[in-house]
Amino acid sequence: MPEPCSGYLLSSGEPVPEVESKPRILIAEDDKLSRLKLEHFFSRQLDAELVLAEDGEQAWQLYNEAPVDIIISDWEMPGMTGPELCQRVRSDTSQFTYFLLLTSRTEQADMLEGMSTGADDYVRKPYDPPELLARVRSGLRRIALEEQMKKLNDELGSAYNKIREALHAAGQMQRKMIPSAEQIAQLGQRTGLQLDYRYVSCDDLGGDVLGMYVPDQDHVALFLADVSGHGVAASIAAVSMHTFLQTVLHTNTDPLKVMAAANQFACDEFPETTFATMAYFLFDVPRMSVDMIVAGHPPVLKMCSDGSMQQFESSYQPLGIFDDPPTAADVQRVELGAGERLIAYTDGVIETRNPTGRFYSLDFLFADIQARAHRPLEGLSQSILDAVANWRYTGEAEDDITVLAMSFQEVAALKS
Repeated sequence: MPEPCSGYLLSSGEPVPEVESKPRILIAEDDKLSRLKLEHFFSRQLDAELVLAEDGEQAWQLYNEAPVDIIISDWEMPGMTGPELCQRVRSDTSQFTYFLLLTSRTEQADMLEGMSTGADDYVRKPYDPPELLARVRSGLRRIALEEQMKKLNDELGSAYNKIREALHAAGQMQRKMIPSAEQIAQLGQRTGLQLDYRYVSCDDLGGDVLGMYVPDQDHVALFLADVSGHGVAASIAAVSMHTFLQTVLHTNTDPLKVMAAANQFACDEFPETTFATMAYFLFDVPRMSVDMIVAGHPPVLKMCSDGSMQQFESSYQPLGIFDDPPTAADVQRVELGAGERLIAYTDGVIETRNPTGRFYSLDFLFADIQARAHRPLEGLSQSILDAVANWRYTGEAEDDITVLAMSFQEVAALKS
């Protein structure tokens, strides 16, 4: 005679994972003698709470009163059959219950029918006690594993939420590095240089950076950089580049020296597979001109007073690839008449695809800029973002997107 089990054993004799409480086993059997024999057998073999039901309806009622770990159900019962009971149990997704059918049917089609209702296993009648016990122990192991998986998933979910909260907070801090609306308004009042920008990150943390430094009344330094890649690694590189550039600008704003320092920093500090593109601008306010270097960045665009468009291609390599410094030939000077506009952006704009895979090209960007030629500068960058989103049509942006529009007002009018 088998000895009562103090724990749960697999048929191989290996212990199953512990569960937090004694398992609850519901036996649904309309034949009283068979029901009592099952109760007697399992009470001697397993340390479990046994619940008895005289038919399927009572079993369903007991199931709803308290959670059940395993249901051992006869197939043929009045009112509600075993497969019908199984279907109801499977309709409840709030918990996992291992369902075992007992049946005298021997046809394979019948077995397939029973399993199709969601039963986990079945045992033919008259059952062999060791086989039945092995099947139930297998169910107990499955339950224990389900509990462990649920606990692990809960822990992972909690950890994921904490990471998401941390990334969101870091993203907010990163956005605070961008010039504020108040700073931009003060810049316009003091110098006549108007700025309008929008920044959209495809993750909480992004690889685009925008910075500004005003060394004196007559000059304004701006940089727009885009670090390759996405996520945390790109964001860390972007933030470090932003911090470095802001430090450099406090000592020197000359385009050649700023770009050389930025490139050397990227070569020294970025991982081997990481690089950055950048457009750097040094505005001369009295002359209403700008000296700029475009390093591997998308073309900077100028909308002229006659409505035509000019583009200024990259004149220097992306940062962090080669340590060669820029030369005077890489500096491009652009005169800006009052109301003429200079537009810089990251490649997330022109590399946006529509559902057919077609890129939002420079031609479309030209058209969107020219369509707002007679409207205030404020809102231009948002208009471009809207056009890009409409082009994408569905889904989230695949890359960070930043648009920076710049224009001089009549300085004389401001000072009068």
